[in-house]
Amino acid sequence: MHGVPIAGETLDRAVADGLSLRFDRGHGEDAQTTRVAYRRLTAPERQRAEYAGVVASLDVDVLRDGVLVATEPGPIAMLADVENDSGSAVAALPPALETSRAERERWSLRVRGTADGVLQVWEATRRWQGEVTLPVGALLARGKR
Repeated sequence: MHGVPIAGETLDRAVADGLSLRFDRGHGEDAQTTRVAYRRLTAPERQRAEYAGVVASLDVDVLRDGVLVATEPGPIAMLADVENDSGSAVAALPPALETSRAERERWSLRVRGTADGVLQVWEATRRWQGEVTLPVGALLARGKR
């Protein structure tokens, strides 16, 4: 029963509450000037025992004005892992979002649970298969904490 799909409002909220964004220096040739958005997924603060064995393998849809701009693979994380701090770059988010509130309000991320990579997580007994959509502005505010 490795990675049995599960969903529900409580799990959706746990994933949503664990997501954040921050801008930081990119890697590569333009590392000194390019700013890149990094998304993080951290374990929920409450009810960690309830999430034991639950893995979240994410696909992230980047939306501008509700229109799909790109789909990018996200992190794979155990929801009950307090040491977890999975992150990955969101290449489709322009650096201007860091400073332009008006532009930031036009963007959101739709995060979907998938089966991708779940078999690599030996301790996973269940996998989140829900979906949540979050505004980029709120995710950036969380990332500044």
